[in-house]
Amino acid sequence: MAAAKGDPNRQSLFSRQIKELEGALKLELLDRTTVPFRLSADGLKLEALTREYLEGMGRVLDGVAGRIPRVSIGAGESIIQWLVLPLLANSIKDGGLTLRFQNLTSRDTVDAIRSRRIEIGVVPSEDAAHDLKSERLATYGVIAVGKRGVLKKKSTIRWADLSGQVLAVPEGRGRLRRRIDALCEETPSGPKVVLECTSLPQIIEACGESEVVGLLPEVAKPAVKKAGLELCQIKELSDLKIDLTLIWHPVVISERAEVEMVVRRLRGA
Repeated sequence: MAAAKGDPNRQSLFSRQIKELEGALKLELLDRTTVPFRLSADGLKLEALTREYLEGMGRVLDGVAGRIPRVSIGAGESIIQWLVLPLLANSIKDGGLTLRFQNLTSRDTVDAIRSRRIEIGVVPSEDAAHDLKSERLATYGVIAVGKRGVLKKKSTIRWADLSGQVLAVPEGRGRLRRRIDALCEETPSGPKVVLECTSLPQIIEACGESEVVGLLPEVAKPAVKKAGLELCQIKELSDLKIDLTLIWHPVVISERAEVEMVVRRLRGA
């Protein structure tokens, strides 16, 4: 559907071509038990092999044409904005390579590195994969944020201090969200979740526009202060640490000096 760009005739043509290719190769390229379809295990192997060949050809052509090499980095929007971009500011200024940032979920980032659609990713440690190279990049606690007067003027408050408040929180089932749901269940008289946001900037925007309390990793602290919001920690969440891990393909980094350089700069080496 994405490749056909809304044209049902092209979609039908692509589907038929995939079927013909599967017949010629005598294997299933797609896992049709999922919605949307995903590549099968055999399809993933062929995709990785094909991309490796095409990327190698692309690098040769880039070298002949004198084009600047490109490195693609996948992560969540807020991680790119508040962590990755500041770490690579000097690389951008140097102009020795082209950086391409892709806003991806953790799962899509891992899949994209495995299939060599991107070279580097940043994901929560719990989502890192054993078959990829990885290294802890940063660790963050959790903060509560809100407009002036919404939060108590303390550096640390208790969950009960939020009774009567409404919350804006990250969507999904990450560690932070699971802990929030558990606290809400344990304290029925406490705050209520009214907004589920797909990105941390959305939470900050919601806090600036309404009387809600946002709960988010402290990687967002610079943006929170820039928005003029107040912040504090919550005692019941003080032990919760969110680790972000840098991941990359072991083969790619050995083949491409520019990827090794970006990894090294992200690690602070």
